[in-house]
Order: sequence, then structure tokens, then C-alpha cells
Amino acid sequence: MAMVNARHLSRMKQGRQALRYGDGRPWQQGVLVDGHMHGRWTIYDELGRRRSEGDYVFGMRVGRWCFWSEKGRLVCECNYEKGRPRRDLTAA
Repeated sequence: MAMVNARHLSRMKQGRQALRYGDGRPWQQGVLVDGHMHGRWTIYDELGRRRSEGDYVFGMRVGRWCFWSEKGRLVCECNYEKGRPRRDLTAA
């Protein structure tokens, strides 16, 4: 699994980013602002399947996040505030 720490993010270019697994497949896609994830981000597993998607505000998860199973089924929608989950909107 690909891992990126905060120090690595701060050295990356600003704007639209595509973080990738070692084989070149997308891992995470979104926008960086001042070294922080900001706006809509999508996270994929090693096989290229979308696993989660939601918004960041300067590195903290906010608002509605969706999480999918390996089979592509929506398993949870969670509401985040200041980087922490508030409550499940739906859960399988």
C-alpha cells in the first residue's frame, strides 16, 4: 500500500494531484493547497476500485464521505466535522 506523510505532501506541487501506487495505478486524487489536501478527494484500492470519496478543508475531512466495498457497493456514508466522524448517515 502507498503511504505519504505530511512532510512529503508539503513538498509536493500545489494544485491537482494524483498520488499513485508503485505500479502507477491511482491511489488518491485531489487538490493540494499550501501542502494540505483540500476539496474533493477520491481514494482507490490497489485494483483501481473507488473505496472512499469526500471533501477536505486544509487537511481535515469535512462533510459527507462515502465508502464502498471491494464489490463497489456503498457500505457507509459518514458526516465529518473538523476531521472527525459525527454520525453515520447510512450503514450496511
